Amino acid sequence: MFPLPFSFLLHWRLAASPGEAHVYFGRPRRPYASVAYLNTEIGARIKPAGWREWDPGETHNLDAVFYAAYKSSGPGATPAARDPHSHQRTTA
Repeated sequence: MFPLPFSFLLHWRLAASPGEAHVYFGRPRRPYASVAYLNTEIGARIKPAGWREWDPGETHNLDAVFYAAYKSSGPGATPAARDPHSHQRTTA
């Protein structure tokens, strides 16, 4: 189950230009954001953590968001390395 309101990103392809070193799925600008990437191909240059605090050490919005992924694929699909605030959804 997903909290509402919610943004679903279905069948996306996440990639980064050559030379880009700090690419994430997203960074919460405010608390209570909700986003899920569904059936998304994740490129190798996407950071394994997937999500990053807007201002690390200053903001704490990751504590109050719902970020999820479902059936990701590609070289950047590394669920075990995701930020602990994110959720890996299953068919169940």
